[in-house]
Amino acid sequence: MWDEVAAAVWLDLALGTRRETMLVDVDTAFTANYGGVLSWPLGRGPGLGEQALEVVLDVDVARVEDLALRLLCGDPDFEAPAHMPALAHVVSLPR
Repeated sequence: MWDEVAAAVWLDLALGTRRETMLVDVDTAFTANYGGVLSWPLGRGPGLGEQALEVVLDVDVARVEDLALRLLCGDPDFEAPAHMPALAHVVSLPR
C-alpha cells in the first residue's frame, strides 16, 4: 500500500511519526533501476544536483489503516478534520 500510505501522509502530515532531511534524487538512466529513488544522508551525496527533502521514515500504522478503511468503505459518519483541508473535498464527493 505504498501509494495509499503516501497519499494518507500527504493528507495528514501528523501520520508521519519519524522524519529525516535527506538528499534525494531519481534515477533517470535507462537501466533496470529507471525511476528508482536514491537517497543519502545530508553531506554524503555525490553532489550531482540531488535535493534536500524531508523524508517520512515511519508512520502511525493504525491511523493510516483507519483512514484508508474509512475512505475506501465510504463511512457516512466520517468528517474531514479541520487540519486536513485537502481531504474535505474527497469526503464531499457524491457516492
